[in-house]
Amino acid sequence: MKRLHAEFLEAEEHTGGMPYEQLAGFAEAAESADMPAESPPSDESQTDQNAAKQRKPALGGSYTFRLRRPQFMEENSLTAAEKGTVSHLMMQHIPLEGEINAGKLQERLAGMIERRLLTERQAEALDLPAIAAFFDSPLGRRLLQADRVQREVPFSCMFPASRVYPGAPAPSADEPILIQGVIDCLFEDKDGVVLLDYKTDRIYMKQWEQAAEKHRFQLELYAEAIGQIRGKPVDECHVFFFDGGQSVRLR
Repeated sequence: MKRLHAEFLEAEEHTGGMPYEQLAGFAEAAESADMPAESPPSDESQTDQNAAKQRKPALGGSYTFRLRRPQFMEENSLTAAEKGTVSHLMMQHIPLEGEINAGKLQERLAGMIERRLLTERQAEALDLPAIAAFFDSPLGRRLLQADRVQREVPFSCMFPASRVYPGAPAPSADEPILIQGVIDCLFEDKDGVVLLDYKTDRIYMKQWEQAAEKHRFQLELYAEAIGQIRGKPVDECHVFFFDGGQSVRLR
């Protein structure tokens, strides 16, 4: 059985396809990366261990632990991936009640900074007007009025290789591949189950529909996985782009 993380699904779209043999090799590499291998300590790590032993207090003493801030919280310029993480974190923590406008979003953001969920530098990367525009759109209002909402939903689902990669050769077409990913938002209202995905892509010349098509394969697979897991099909798939504050329906 091979295992692919969902990020690979998007990467494969942008590279114009990949032979199944390479896909299988990628999966094996991913599996190996998840399994920590024992290796002899380096000179640097051995030096750190010796220094730690020398600093060990006598019986009855006390320890002082100095924890380094996660890389995500470091005060450096944010990468595109980090900006995406910040945007998703904001969308995850917005209370889905009442009217949501720029003022309320700013208050929420200030609270997240105070609780140290975000730094001020990371907060500067957020496009609050775009988020406010989303909640003022028909899709955003549906989300606010939905009967059931789930955000940041992890999932795992098994697919045959032929479904993940249609060009898989016959002997390997039925080989099982485990797909793992996270659904940004899943909600249900009177019109059905809706899968919503947030993207921080740079959009050129307002070509949101063309940009959304790049993510169709990923979202269709996500929808199929959620349908299998829940025993209930996903009726709609939407992509929301922070750049321009626009959403596109793919299903």
